[in-house]
Amino acid sequence: MTASIPADMLDLFSEPALGHVSYTTAAGQIVTFPMWVDFDGSHLLASSPVGSRKGQAIRHRPRVAVSIVSTKTPWRWLSVSGRVVDIAPDEDLAFIDRMSQKYVGRPYERRSPREVFTIEVERVSHSGTWGRQPSRSSPEQRQIFPRPVTQLDSARDAVCDGGLPGAVNFVTAHGIRALPTERLHELEHRVREVAYKH
Repeated sequence: MTASIPADMLDLFSEPALGHVSYTTAAGQIVTFPMWVDFDGSHLLASSPVGSRKGQAIRHRPRVAVSIVSTKTPWRWLSVSGRVVDIAPDEDLAFIDRMSQKYVGRPYERRSPREVFTIEVERVSHSGTWGRQPSRSSPEQRQIFPRPVTQLDSARDAVCDGGLPGAVNFVTAHGIRALPTERLHELEHRVREVAYKH
């Protein structure tokens, strides 16, 4: 089942905000890479050199997760889970050149063959208006989770720090989930509060 990214979160794709793209290896490990990402109106797009380990892994295990944190405020974020439904050559490096202009302001320097991954969006989580608040003291900032903690499946089964600032990834019954680090810390605090009360 596909999901939609809310219109009020699409401005993240106009920022030079890196996407933290996660996939699984044959051994079941979660691997996360910072990547330039885009949105075409229905799918997320990312790319990699032809023959890369990312490309090889995704061909066998197409389920991925992508998280993006705003460059303007760390409270504004988007997390997407889905699967790669198409891998196509980056003709004339048009995609990576467009991304390079967005992120560094010039054409991409490495002119070797690349391929573009098209990611179908199956699940979306985001900061919403909460991420727009400048202060943690506001009522919206104190709303730690918009959904019950029980809907996070078995996050304790395999929690993995992706080794990148702002992104933590974990495995649920439905695949990889990406979660901004601050949100995970607040989840841990909420879980401790619930445990103390019981």
